[in-house]
Amino acid sequence: MTQMTPHNEVEKLQREERNIIIQLDDPVEKFTVKFLEEQVSLDEFILGCWTQ
Repeated sequence: MTQMTPHNEVEKLQREERNIIIQLDDPVEKFTVKFLEEQVSLDEFILGCWTQ
């Protein structure tokens, strides 16, 4: 088993973090667009439109 150097470990963590951010970008963008379209309060939006 090879040991990762601290530098390689940091790079691996950064890659994983970038992948997570990419996965979250789409749902966040959809949420934002829909929220702005609805023009309601955040709690109304979350309890109404978004939970559907």
